Amino acid sequence: MDAVPPSEVTALPDGTELVVPQPALVGQEAFSREGALDFVAYYVQLMEYAYTTNDHGLLRSVSEDVCEYCAIQVEEIDGNASRGNHFGNLELWFREAMVEDFDEATGLATLTFSFGYPPYQLVDAAGQVLKDFDAVESETLEADLHWAEGRWRVQYVEHHADVP
Repeated sequence: MDAVPPSEVTALPDGTELVVPQPALVGQEAFSREGALDFVAYYVQLMEYAYTTNDHGLLRSVSEDVCEYCAIQVEEIDGNASRGNHFGNLELWFREAMVEDFDEATGLATLTFSFGYPPYQLVDAAGQVLKDFDAVESETLEADLHWAEGRWRVQYVEHHADVP
């Protein structure tokens, strides 16, 4: 992984600072089914960090240029940052993951994973809530990962409809 500072400091409207620790990969980044599972759990942490701090550097560092979903995430985060908005009370809860396909010859893996989150808000620079979002028990994504240069990178992500 690229070297990064240990946390992002975000100034709150009342002048206090919110320190958001940067996610750390739990387990090891290995070219294995287990390594791919560890990576998608880490990816969920990176999404939470990026949307909470408006800092998508880590998220981009694990995304390949061909990943359209990843590019949309970066655009959304940049849009929020340019308007002085951020997501408040956003916490993503990793639920589970399953390796659908793992090809040692090509370094490609397809995984399905899910996460949930409590209610959260879009907040402006003055601390005013612009929009409330409902909690979601489980949101499922399918991701194609590529092992290259000793690390996993996201090539493709697709939402799956969750059935209650």
